Amino acid sequence: MSASLLIQTIISALAVSAALVLFLRRFAKGRWWLILLAAAILVDQAAKALAVAHPHSFSIYLNAEQGFGGHFALILPATLVGLAAAWRLAAFLKEMKYRMSAPAQVACALVAGALISGAIDRLVIGKTVDFIVPAGSPYAYNLGDFFAFIAAGILIGRGFALAGEGLIILSHKHLVTRS
Repeated sequence: MSASLLIQTIISALAVSAALVLFLRRFAKGRWWLILLAAAILVDQAAKALAVAHPHSFSIYLNAEQGFGGHFALILPATLVGLAAAWRLAAFLKEMKYRMSAPAQVACALVAGALISGAIDRLVIGKTVDFIVPAGSPYAYNLGDFFAFIAAGILIGRGFALAGEGLIILSHKHLVTRS
């Protein structure tokens, strides 16, 4: 990965993490999510350090790619577009006096922790450390990747549950919630 792309990747990860933290600060109930965010970072970094310290027990891959095998040259502009959309969403949610559910708080904290941990790797060594290779998979992962997968599963499951209960309705104009 070129230095320019590495810098874009780090800035994008930190910007999205900051946006998630701001969402959590504004819409979460309490601050318990800070413990989960810090734990995600610490557990991911500790697991990587353990894997690197014991290379005979793990398959270590220093991953220079942005994530999941890709290089996206426009990651920073794409991130900025996403952040602009998030800014608009935050304004809408504030109007509605929205409060995050516990599952949404967990998901956001896990994603922010995973992104921050990956940014730490890139800042320190210019790559992420992957060491988990599922049987039959051509890819390697780290715990931060799994935290992101878990978060996506939580959010998707939560969305289906709310839709099934009739608590959210997706219309062509906006998201409508029923109290």
